Amino acid sequence: MQVNFICFHHSQLEKLRDELLSKMIYNKFPERVIYGFLRDNLSFFKISAEIYIEHSTNYEKIGLHRLIKEQLNIHSLYRGESFKICNVALESKNSLLGLQLIDIFLGMIRNIFLFNENSKRSKQKIKFIKSLFQEIDNLLPFFESFTLYEWKKSNKLSPVNIKKYIRLFLYK
Repeated sequence: MQVNFICFHHSQLEKLRDELLSKMIYNKFPERVIYGFLRDNLSFFKISAEIYIEHSTNYEKIGLHRLIKEQLNIHSLYRGESFKICNVALESKNSLLGLQLIDIFLGMIRNIFLFNENSKRSKQKIKFIKSLFQEIDNLLPFFESFTLYEWKKSNKLSPVNIKKYIRLFLYK
């Protein structure tokens, strides 16, 4: 299983509050994550993909499902890739197990990176996440296999060494 994430600092974006920024965050970032997963596949193996995105009113409002399908199929054609996006659907939060798992992973990654112990609830989350890593065999190597990129207001995404962050979190 391949899991890709993009992170960015909201503080870097506060001066850029406009429609283009919103389009970048809600269109370009998801499209880059998905494209990163689909590209560079075997040329003799054709991929027909369906993509499921957790529903949000913002995604629905901007037509993210249509934009993602169109942009990825354009990328595939332009770059001579061997994939086609057949369907992109916005699904309700609790409708698909895969979406629920990704939501859990995102929450765990967020807590690992922020390591916020300012409230009782935050401390409980951290304690729970650490207990999961102790109790579940292969959870650590699974999380360490995630690919994380950081956007730093440049034309490239920078890879982040997720292993260092997880190890620091676990041993802090």
